[in-house]
Formats: sequence, C-alpha cells, structure tokens
Amino acid sequence: MVEPYFEVGVLDGGVRGLRLVGELDIGSVPVLLEAFSAGEGQAVLDVSELSFIDSSGIHALVDLAAQEDGNGPLILRGALPQIIRAFEIMKLGQNANLEIRSGSDGS
Repeated sequence: MVEPYFEVGVLDGGVRGLRLVGELDIGSVPVLLEAFSAGEGQAVLDVSELSFIDSSGIHALVDLAAQEDGNGPLILRGALPQIIRAFEIMKLGQNANLEIRSGSDGS
C-alpha cells in the first residue's frame, strides 16, 4: 500500500507561513506541527495544493489558529471547495481565529 503524500514548504516573500501539499491526515499532522513555528505577525498557510484533509488535520489547524494569540487569524489561503466544505461540515467555517480564503480569493 502506498503512503499518502504530504509535503510542507516555507512560503517565499517574507511571509510567515507554510505551503501544504498533498493529504493532511492523522499520519501527517505531526509533520505540520513540527514545521509550524510561533512568531510575530500573521501566519498564512497556503492550502491550494492540499488535496485532502481529515478531522485530525482540521483540528490541528484549529489548534494552530488558537495559538496565534493576538497575531490575527490564521489565514488558510487558496482553499479548494472540498477543504472549505470539510470545515463547514464540522461547523468551523466561522471560527474567529481562522480565515479561510477560497482558491479564487487566495491572495
């Protein structure tokens, strides 16, 4: 069986954030948590290449957003419809600590 693919990269341009590629699930959450660092300024996660997210991934993002404490909401940039829908199903689409920007509004 092939392991799900997941990759984390640092965003360019002096933005405090990461680019997530592949599947964010119970197996890949530790990789995300290790790569994400607290810091000054608003954090951005480019999720435009995130093809799948399970409840473990969603909860990890919500927890990271809660840790931002005064830096503004954690921005999920470039979210595909299936990612947005997962947050809506779990009633997390209106979380004050999280700003979800669709793929068409991912800037």
